[in-house]
Amino acid sequence: MSGPALVDGDHEARACLRDLLLLESNMKQGGKILCHDYPGGPDGPGAAVREFLKSHPQWRVVDLKGSFALLFRE
Repeated sequence: MSGPALVDGDHEARACLRDLLLLESNMKQGGKILCHDYPGGPDGPGAAVREFLKSHPQWRVVDLKGSFALLFRE
């Protein structure tokens, strides 16, 4: 899958990270994931995105608009 895929579910970091990991395992190079409610609170979607990016260097944030973050797999 190359996306885009949307993450807009449970707003706890652990649940968001789980969603990101499930999507990532199916994403090809050039894939896109759109995360809603970014950055959120200290235990919200933003924390999940930061943790995800630390362990997945092939992904990066390419755009921020309002409460959305667009991730791209290089």
